[in-house]
Amino acid sequence: IAISQLLPPVVNLTYSFARKGKRVSLRQHAPEMETSREIAIDYPEESAKSLFGKQQYGDAVHDVLADIVGEIGHTEGTIIFSPTSGQATDTAIELAKRSSWSVNEERTDSLLEYVSETVHPSYALNQCLKSGVAYHHGKVPHHVRCSIERGFIEKHFHILTCSTSLMQGVNLPAKNIIARNPNL
Repeated sequence: IAISQLLPPVVNLTYSFARKGKRVSLRQHAPEMETSREIAIDYPEESAKSLFGKQQYGDAVHDVLADIVGEIGHTEGTIIFSPTSGQATDTAIELAKRSSWSVNEERTDSLLEYVSETVHPSYALNQCLKSGVAYHHGKVPHHVRCSIERGFIEKHFHILTCSTSLMQGVNLPAKNIIARNPNL
């Protein structure tokens, strides 16, 4: 029996940011663990504070997200939930500015062409896709949302920012899910 056969089909891991005085950490919680694991986040105090209590994600939050994605999931399926459609778009744009993530260029090029022809050549999604990031929310045209979902499923790109639109019945093969707001 392989180890993967012993694991349940869904592993319930929860991550949260925690603050103790001036120290900020990322905590991993799992039902089978008695205590949560903590990873210290080594950022200036002002940057670490920006992880708490604000709706909009500033540069400091985008820096943290880019670092986390770079460590845990730029070659695997990673979904980043945002509180609003605008924030999902902004987060994708900011991640695209910070790095070129893993992407299947041939397949993504056809998606870029499709979006350019059916929406607009200057649509913000195009610049994101070139860097290996996409976004998904209710303001994205339906035919493009369907194409984004298919591209993520087929691993043409591995990072997807979104609003709660993906919680409404879409089942995607994400290995990592990041939600800054625990109420999502």
